Amino acid sequence: FSIPKLEALLAASKVRPAVCHVEGHPHFRNDDVLRFCRENSVHVTVSHATGGVPRPKSAHLPPVAGAPPCLLVDDTVQSIAERRDVMPEQVVLRWALQRG
Repeated sequence: FSIPKLEALLAASKVRPAVCHVEGHPHFRNDDVLRFCRENSVHVTVSHATGGVPRPKSAHLPPVAGAPPCLLVDDTVQSIAERRDVMPEQVVLRWALQRG
């Protein structure tokens, strides 16, 4: 949902929506929607926390145009994971949890 859609929903509803499900990860933070939901007491759940599906290197496939970047193979995420001796998945999920 975008903010205009959420505003229209809140204006037209007798029952306030309890949850808004949006995409969110370090490459697509969605800060405005998260802030709007916090201000309007709407809980947020996030999908695509890893940013996309990693393409197997063995497949030798070119990147898909418009496909979301997979954070599990992102150089920064991998560097943080190596420094912390954890998996890239843990780095990305920790980021999401620390955001609230």
